[in-house]
Amino acid sequence: MKNCDGCGQQTMNEFAWLIEADGSYWDGHYPDKRGFVPDVNKAVRFSRFEDAEAVKWWILQSWAFALRTTQHGWSNAAPITSEEKCRLMEK
Repeated sequence: MKNCDGCGQQTMNEFAWLIEADGSYWDGHYPDKRGFVPDVNKAVRFSRFEDAEAVKWWILQSWAFALRTTQHGWSNAAPITSEEKCRLMEK
C-alpha cells in the first residue's frame, strides 16, 4: 500500500491468478461450466500460479485443457482524468 499524494487515502493494488474460460472466471461453486461467471470480482483468486494450475488439473480435470490460468490485477486508486493526464505529460 502507498499513500496518495496529499489525499490521505491508501492506494492498494492486488494481483491474483484466475482460472478462465472464454471470458468467464471460475467461482469455485461447481467443478464444471456452471462454476464460471462473467464477473472477474466473483472469481476464486489464487496467490500463486502453481496453485491455480493444480486446482485446474485436479478439480476441473475433465476439461482443463480448454482453460487458461491468467494473472489479473485490482486497484482501489481513482482513475486518472484527462486533465490530470495532460498535466503529467507536460512535466
